[in-house]
Amino acid sequence: MYKEMMVSENNELKDVIEELLEYCDVKDEDGELGRTNFSDPVSEDEILEWEKENGISIPESYKQWLRFSGDCTIDGTTASFFSPKNFRTEFVPDDLIIIGEQIGDGEVVCFSKETGDIVSFFEGSINYEYGTFDKALKEIIRLMGKPEEVKEESELERLKRLRENIKSNMDGTDRDKRRLQRIKEFDEKIKALEG
Repeated sequence: MYKEMMVSENNELKDVIEELLEYCDVKDEDGELGRTNFSDPVSEDEILEWEKENGISIPESYKQWLRFSGDCTIDGTTASFFSPKNFRTEFVPDDLIIIGEQIGDGEVVCFSKETGDIVSFFEGSINYEYGTFDKALKEIIRLMGKPEEVKEESELERLKRLRENIKSNMDGTDRDKRRLQRIKEFDEKIKALEG
């Protein structure tokens, strides 16, 4: 059903969106969680209007998603993403704009007004630095995987994965200073867990 949805050939997220749609078809058939719903794409005028009204640029990787769908729910509570009119800012640092939710446990997906990076925010801190929205979608696909494919991570494994993800986003820009600080924080937590 979802695999038949059209994704524009020039959409930079085409491959990952099509992979997501395949998973949505399988998950809707198993009936375990909830359904997936995609709204119509957001128009360029709506995107530009929001950016102008707020003086903030939406990251290009998320604009690519908005050109596919505005508000959506993926696999019940696995994830939901918002159109600009439903972006939020409460309960997150001033630098972040909430563009979606993940897992249904209070974790939110945001973008940084300063850097444009896509991140997840949970329980008062940045939990995961995706960098671009395609990496957030790949994490959603991973979470939707077959039960044997989605293994529970220990806290140590999770911290190591997050540290490596931050390292992979190093790009030689001013943002690397903040990334190095986050890597140091993860190194300290990892060292404490390894005892």
